[in-house]
Amino acid sequence: MTGVQTCALPICPIDAISAVQEALQLTHAAALARQIQIDTELVPMSILADPLRLVQVLTNLLTNAIKYSSESSTVLVRLQEEHPYGRFDVVDTGAGIPLQEQARLFSKFYRGSNILQNTEGTGLGLVIVKRLVEAQGGSITVQSREGIGSTFSFTTPLAEASDAAGEAAPGSDRYS
Repeated sequence: MTGVQTCALPICPIDAISAVQEALQLTHAAALARQIQIDTELVPMSILADPLRLVQVLTNLLTNAIKYSSESSTVLVRLQEEHPYGRFDVVDTGAGIPLQEQARLFSKFYRGSNILQNTEGTGLGLVIVKRLVEAQGGSITVQSREGIGSTFSFTTPLAEASDAAGEAAPGSDRYS
């Protein structure tokens, strides 16, 4: 047998905020250890995703944000509706990624040139994240500026076509 086999993910309607909260719980100790405060801006919505893989994506992005941010800084997790998708943003105030390297971020074994030698990682996390996001019908992008930080954004399809204007106001919480 050659190549990698793929199988369909168990996509179902899920509460997006619950997935964010689970990922926050999984990364809480790492955030505490580095004195990173995690803020949230979350709009309630139901999305179509594999619950386990969605938490895996969020946990990876949060872990990276915590790892590459300065101690005692803030990471923001934002969830908003961009019909027909839900959009997740993980925003850090880390070292940022050089512009000329951003296109290679989702390549196997690639690690930025400005990453310290003793920083853990294999260069596979973002490759896996991208594949999982795309397998759930979404896409992922990065916006980054050296010395300012990075925003990783990904989308997943909404479970229902609905007008967000009639839904609850955005939630906001602080985790530290």
